[in-house]
Parts: sequence; structure tokens; C-alpha cells
Amino acid sequence: MIQKKSIKLCSLQIELTVTFNSLRRERVIPILKEFRKWLTEKKASVVPSMALGQAVNYADSEYMKMVRYLK
Repeated sequence: MIQKKSIKLCSLQIELTVTFNSLRRERVIPILKEFRKWLTEKKASVVPSMALGQAVNYADSEYMKMVRYLK
């Protein structure tokens, strides 16, 4: 009896995790694509030595790390 409930609980937890991950991807991917587009546009128009230019360059160089959690 306890074992059946435990198995049922584990399968429910897996189902919730899969649902959460797919919802997260569905909502976050468009935002990150727009952010990447913005970074690319800003990178071409800001001076790299200014604070904004440094921030844009840093965010662009770390972009792949930002999206890694979606995989």
C-alpha cells in the first residue's frame, strides 16, 4: 500500500516537473530571443569602453550560460 502511494507520488512529481519545464521554456524562450536581439543592436551602437558597452558585451558573452537551464 505504502509502496503504491510512493510510486504514484513519484510519477506525479515527474509529471509536474516536466510540465513546469515545458511552461518555463514556452514563456522564457521568446523573452531571451528578444533580449539577444536587443544585445546585438546595442553592441553595434554603444561605445565598448562605457559602462553600458561593458554590460552589453558581458551579457552577450554570457548568453549561452543564461539559456543553458532551458535544455
